[in-house]
Amino acid sequence: MSALPVRVAHAWAIVWLDFYQTPCLITEGFTDGIKGMFREIGRGKQEYPFNPLNPANATTNRLGRKKKYCNDKDSFRFGATY
Repeated sequence: MSALPVRVAHAWAIVWLDFYQTPCLITEGFTDGIKGMFREIGRGKQEYPFNPLNPANATTNRLGRKKKYCNDKDSFRFGATY
């Protein structure tokens, strides 16, 4: 006895369940890619793509916490400079 009819039946079931969604999935992925490309083109140099708040400045890091090692003369990371 051949298993081909069972395989064909399963293939048709998958086609009937998934085939109508395929154009929607492809279109969604394409439009998301285009929107992301334009978002990256319009993004400023100091803006981070996944951190819209971006509280970073000279004394705070990207998470909004105080930087441990600033660019001050007396804030050398391994101790005082001599």
